Amino acid sequence: MWNSKFDPIERPYTAPEFPQGWGDADVLRLTNPDVDIADNINFAGQSVDAHGRIVGEKGYGKVEGGKVLIGAGEVALVKLQT
Repeated sequence: MWNSKFDPIERPYTAPEFPQGWGDADVLRLTNPDVDIADNINFAGQSVDAHGRIVGEKGYGKVEGGKVLIGAGEVALVKLQT
């Protein structure tokens, strides 16, 4: 659990490991600075503005060193290139 009352510097992370060959996989994150507040939610760097438009540049992360860091309250979608 993570919420707005916690110190963001102390946000815990988990690092699931992936098999060899996943280094080219794209990582898309669903994240929010405070999971108890429905503001500033973004998916892969994009969000929805007050007019219902998708704004922001889509950004993909990568599996690095066979791992992906996932913060408390985040979701990571790992997409293997085919």
